[in-house]
Amino acid sequence: EYTVRFSLKEPWPALQSALALEALTNFIGSPTALKQDPDGFHRQPVGTGPFVFKSWQAGDRVVLERNPDYWDRGLPYLDKVVFRILPDANTRYQSIRSGEVDIGRLDTANHVLDAKKDPKLSVLTYQGSGGFMWNFNHAKPPFDDPRARQAVVHAFNAKAMIDTMFLDTTVPTTDLLGQNSDWFCPDLKWRSYDLVAAKRLVKSLGASLKFELVSTNTPAGRRQATMVKEFAKDADIDVTIRLVEQSQNVRVGLSGDYQMDNWRFNDIGGDPDLVLSYYFGGASGTPVMRYDTTKIDALLTKARREVDRNARHKLYCDIAQVFSDDAIALIPIRATYNAVSHPYVKDVPPMQNSLIRVRSIWLDK
Repeated sequence: EYTVRFSLKEPWPALQSALALEALTNFIGSPTALKQDPDGFHRQPVGTGPFVFKSWQAGDRVVLERNPDYWDRGLPYLDKVVFRILPDANTRYQSIRSGEVDIGRLDTANHVLDAKKDPKLSVLTYQGSGGFMWNFNHAKPPFDDPRARQAVVHAFNAKAMIDTMFLDTTVPTTDLLGQNSDWFCPDLKWRSYDLVAAKRLVKSLGASLKFELVSTNTPAGRRQATMVKEFAKDADIDVTIRLVEQSQNVRVGLSGDYQMDNWRFNDIGGDPDLVLSYYFGGASGTPVMRYDTTKIDALLTKARREVDRNARHKLYCDIAQVFSDDAIALIPIRATYNAVSHPYVKDVPPMQNSLIRVRSIWLDK
């Protein structure tokens, strides 16, 4: 019915991927609603999605109803969706088991393994490009020295954390985007656990290596921080821990008030240009890690204009190699997302960025 024409100054193969991305960055808000109440729009949003916002009870639930004017005729199948806010993992799991909740994300390994044994439940697993991430602040000692960053990367025992905390429900990283990505780089020289190398790098610094690790004050955040401290201790690195509330952790990272901070490398989907530019490029501002983006920016620009897919793939692998060589950040473990549902919940799409997208879900009951 309508045609939209984009005129670009140069080739950008990722354009279609960027436009199709199901992410908040592509949210199209109602100009009328924004004009009428710009300050209250976040509590009463109006967009173009498959569901219409109905209500939000802070700390309890968000209720959506089917959008009868949705552009994709026939969708969504559900008349109403209720998102329950259940921060406690045990409560969330028991709510799913009891049937009070139809489907929910689980981030506790023992619950995932328990659900796999239950014939009345289905476990949906997605492993994409996401990863558990810790940022180094390159603008502050000791991480203004690449040897300090490299030492911490080599000291991190990913297998030990996977065995004990994640109970073998995920895997170590071997590149930036993961084995299930079309842009996987199998031939990288990827920095990983090597205690001998870690101790050698610490010794080369000529002084003791110590730093403060900022972590979220949650059960998972506290446990991860304690394990990082123990891994570092094995490499003669002294770590102190500062816990912050989860709601404040992003502010800590953006303000630069940290030496090392836990973060998340999100699988936002789409072409690698999107996620790599967002996390590691400098075109839109200084990255959270506050490092010199000159090398990666040059590769991103070249890849962004490259129309040959194989050539682009190589450039993305070159970016991953720079990331590893310079120890820009620590991404040692792939994020594997799990949702538990009842068998009657059908057509759940892949959980990119850990989100359960309900547009095409239907219930066979």
